[in-house]
Amino acid sequence: MSITRHLAFNSGLKEVFYHEGHELPPQILQAIQQERERIAPELEAPDSVQWKQAYTLPGSLDELRAKRSGFYTITGGTSVYGNGLSDYAHSLLSGWYGSRELVQVKLHVNVERLTHLFESFVRKGSRLTTSFHRIKPLAKGSDEVPPVITQTEEGIRLRGQQAFGADVLFADELLVLINHAEDNEPSGIAVIPLDSAGLEVQVYPDWQAGVTVRYQDLEIGQERILANGEAERVRQLLQQPAAAGLADYQWVARQLGVLELIAGTAFALAEDTGLNKELHIQTVLGEIVQHLEVLNAFINTAEAEAGPNEAGLFLPLAPPLQAARKAGGVYIHHALQALERVGQSVLNPQSFSVHQAHDREQEAVLRRVQALVGSGQAYRSRQHERYAFGDPVRQAGLFYQQYDFEPYRALYQKFWNQNGSQSKESS
Repeated sequence: MSITRHLAFNSGLKEVFYHEGHELPPQILQAIQQERERIAPELEAPDSVQWKQAYTLPGSLDELRAKRSGFYTITGGTSVYGNGLSDYAHSLLSGWYGSRELVQVKLHVNVERLTHLFESFVRKGSRLTTSFHRIKPLAKGSDEVPPVITQTEEGIRLRGQQAFGADVLFADELLVLINHAEDNEPSGIAVIPLDSAGLEVQVYPDWQAGVTVRYQDLEIGQERILANGEAERVRQLLQQPAAAGLADYQWVARQLGVLELIAGTAFALAEDTGLNKELHIQTVLGEIVQHLEVLNAFINTAEAEAGPNEAGLFLPLAPPLQAARKAGGVYIHHALQALERVGQSVLNPQSFSVHQAHDREQEAVLRRVQALVGSGQAYRSRQHERYAFGDPVRQAGLFYQQYDFEPYRALYQKFWNQNGSQSKESS
């Protein structure tokens, strides 16, 4: 029987244990407590801009732009909320709720349950998060794969484990995309309280890089299930324009913030080391600037062409956001490679030390470099930015399927009609 430790940072108790069932070491508990104290002034303030935007249903361009200040902005994007998953969860739920009377939503979700949950979360001030990782079996190395989902009269019994970001430790609810063991796509959506019986959070030494949530025959009542049993319904909900628009808008704004942080660090390091005088370094830094401007242009275009949907939600234009979401992960990956190139001398594990800094400002730069590209957590963050939504090739294919090519077909047709007419006249 594993020794567990309860964390009571929010309204509920979370059953948290260390990897392999050991008690949480004092240094891990202390680190989690320090993170809570660091984010509390912004997260829990009565006038918190992050909280105000979380459940906002934008009715104007100003209200839409306010959603740029998501939870990911806490402590300048360096907290456990920096992965953007909490903002994504709130945006999905808000988009569904705001469009609940539209056919594209009410055909695929239980509107009564959705309304009750959303309005309850707003009243209680509940914080949500989600995961893009599939639920996997609890058993490891076994030929027998246990079923992940069992249908019951009361709802669903869930058994499995799922990777989450460390923001789970400060959340109240999980927005879970449920898949059977053999499924490639989720076929259900449920909202699960963190204090549920049968739910455990497994913490690792590098806890900030992520945790594992274990569902030990967790009972999920019908009132907590938004969709169940049909992958196509879940797909339609995840692609629903309001939910996807708000979620992608915040995701891309966050990616821009990440890219700006990497750029600022690379520029500062290049100046400190004198490498900013080298032509090849100027070239890679110039490419970062180009990518920053492109990502900014995508967001500005999405805002400039924003407008209300049938339910009155003011939404950004989708194609620029979809293009930006795909490009953002690539740009961040490229910028981190550039930072590694600039910081080769200081990233040498045998020689790296913040003590080699000449002053506090340079020490801060070296610490940022190490955090961004010189640690295991940095590697996982890079993978998260590039592969959060799955295979980039598959995402490009999905973008192609959803894109409106009609204006380009019309131009093509006009060109050949004109040239055909000219050819006939000349002959």
